[in-house]
Amino acid sequence: IKTDGTILQPDDKVNVEEGSNFVKTSPTIKDYIAVDTKIDGVSQGLTTINMTNIVSNHELTFIYEDRKYTITEKYEKSYGESLKQSTTSSIISGQNYSKEAPLFEGYTLVDIKLDGMSKGGALINLENVQGNHEVVFVYANKTHRITEKYERQNGSILKQSTITEIEDRRNYNKDAPKIINNIIVDVKIDGKSTGSINANIVNVVSDHEVIFIYDDDKYVISEEYKNLSGKSLKESSITEVKSNENYSKQGPLINGYVLTNVKIDNVSTDSTLATIENVKSDHKVSFIYSEKVNTIYEKYEKKDGTIIKEKTSKDIENGKDYVKTAPEIEGYTPISVKVDKSETSSTTAKILNVTEDHEVIYVYDDKEYTIIEKYKSKDGKKLLEDTSVLMKNGESYSKEAPILDGYNIVDVQIDGVSQGRSKAKINQVDSNHNVVFIYDTLMLPATGE
Repeated sequence: IKTDGTILQPDDKVNVEEGSNFVKTSPTIKDYIAVDTKIDGVSQGLTTINMTNIVSNHELTFIYEDRKYTITEKYEKSYGESLKQSTTSSIISGQNYSKEAPLFEGYTLVDIKLDGMSKGGALINLENVQGNHEVVFVYANKTHRITEKYERQNGSILKQSTITEIEDRRNYNKDAPKIINNIIVDVKIDGKSTGSINANIVNVVSDHEVIFIYDDDKYVISEEYKNLSGKSLKESSITEVKSNENYSKQGPLINGYVLTNVKIDNVSTDSTLATIENVKSDHKVSFIYSEKVNTIYEKYEKKDGTIIKEKTSKDIENGKDYVKTAPEIEGYTPISVKVDKSETSSTTAKILNVTEDHEVIYVYDDKEYTIIEKYKSKDGKKLLEDTSVLMKNGESYSKEAPILDGYNIVDVQIDGVSQGRSKAKINQVDSNHNVVFIYDTLMLPATGE
């Protein structure tokens, strides 16, 4: 009988001799399992009875319950890792078993295996269960499609679109791939500009469209402006050049400096023009300057333009002052200065903050010397008031002693030196002089009475 009293088979009788032994195992009954045996209503906790020395009648009751089979249910990822602890279902023999695969967030059911054999579908059905079984629900990470497109700003397609599968709730991050002669300028995600050059989607839970936007590839030419010692003279600048185009630039004018040459990527050239053909990368261009030197051309002339001294020149750094007083030239006196044809009354040339070449003409006149003429008697008595004569440099001076009543010329002294004659003469005057005419009293002849 079953544990609930249900009779499974009709009663049976067995005759045994007095004093003999009796052994019996619970008989097999389809769909049931023996769980106990009672002797005269007393449970033995056994399914096999061994009775010895039987001397009376006895009642044996074999106790059964429904035979049950275990369905072990496992939940695994496609590579075997468990998603959750396994469960079991107890199924009475002969009954049917049915179970739908449970849902797991972020995962998709890909298969159902029964005792190691793939069954597919999303539901497992077993009819007339007659044994233990293992059911494995197989899952894969749920994925979303990221459609990647590559376009120019005008919408033209640069390369074939690609697709990236992203597991649910994972992050998507992708740098724009390099496309020859093009440069990434923006990324659109689902039609919205990001202003970035890489695509980044956090916690992906749906499909997306990513468009990488390109423009003509451009390279940066960094331009710097330095003096010979490396000091920066002007704020650096940049020029963008499309791939494979040529770059050519003349260094700008910088006040007070002269462009001397150009360096390209620290390699010096002999040119003042920076030229790079077929640009395929970034470059650094250094325009090198030296301090500008201005020349002052100096001339020395008389008023009539006669050159009296070989011309000279003087170099002046840009922004410096030029100040010079007319130099002394023997036999000449400076009277004025001309700066770039503009005459001044000064004998000193002055040009402030020189930024260009200039011509300076120092104008001279013949130098004049004074001849002081004195008239004395032998004993030093002054006979006439002194006179003077102005003589230009290089002129000759000549003068006969004037006739003085009552006196007779006896000598002429020039600068204290007796000339032994009555005439004063100086060839090519080049300094001041003192001329003294010396007289003696005229002696009259005696007369008789």
